[in-house]
Amino acid sequence: MSSASGDRWFLDALEGKIPNSKGLRALSEQKPASAARLRENLAGLDQRYRILDLELPGFGKSSPLKGKVTLDRMADFTAEFEKAVGVKKAIIFGSSMGGIVAVKLASRHPEAIKALFLQGVMTRSSDMDKKAYVAAQIATSPYLPIRYILRIPGIASRVFSFLAKTDKDFKMSDKEAQDAMIEGVKLAHTKTAISTLREIGQDIGQDIEQVQCPVVIIDGSAAAMVTYDKQKMAAQKFPEQKFPTKTVNAIPLAVTEAFGEQGHSVVNTAPEILAVLVDKMSKKLLELTDANKNSVPTSGVELQ
Repeated sequence: MSSASGDRWFLDALEGKIPNSKGLRALSEQKPASAARLRENLAGLDQRYRILDLELPGFGKSSPLKGKVTLDRMADFTAEFEKAVGVKKAIIFGSSMGGIVAVKLASRHPEAIKALFLQGVMTRSSDMDKKAYVAAQIATSPYLPIRYILRIPGIASRVFSFLAKTDKDFKMSDKEAQDAMIEGVKLAHTKTAISTLREIGQDIGQDIEQVQCPVVIIDGSAAAMVTYDKQKMAAQKFPEQKFPTKTVNAIPLAVTEAFGEQGHSVVNTAPEILAVLVDKMSKKLLELTDANKNSVPTSGVELQ
């Protein structure tokens, strides 16, 4: 239930700005030489990409979809959005529920994606923290009165804010990031929030089987909502991608101890390292998959 305002640290990093956020501060204190190198990498991102942060319908300040709200429709909306703003193919970064939408986008509209980056994505119910999954199912059940109670103005944001504050990953974030996430919850359209939350944890194996682009999975090494071990297992479900010297499924990467304990909100707490990882891996993958380039390497490719 994020909004563009909640993603601003990550957007700043992708734009080559050097925000004074928790991640860079922590690295500066622990490993000053590494922090200096990271600053150089970030400075090199300036004006490299056209960056679009879409507030999905019903989240942030976007108007909700009319009719039945599903994550499939969110994916279709994203494809239409790309066309509307003149983007033929995009590098897609999807976090949490946005990761599910991103997988469905790759499945339903393969022509719209160059490469797919996923963070904290739930591919089935067993991927998720059990308490979080059960709480989401109870809050959105069509057979229990709470679903209808949540439609009372002001109630939903209080309930979802409470659930967020009790989450282990939320507690790993600093207060500024927490405030941004809670604000995103408050802005969410209630019907949209209930409908999409109900879908989180459903098996998306059929969507995964249809993905035709390179996939990279990134997350905090201490994530609790979806543990990193679960995400590495999920990576093996993606169809194989053939490169000149290697055939791989999705490529898993962890944000490690250099930035301290990182969880499901790693986009906000270590945005700089994510921005550099996305940049480095994008260049590597696009070089390998662009058949029109004569410079495609035929040996020594390292996808580490």
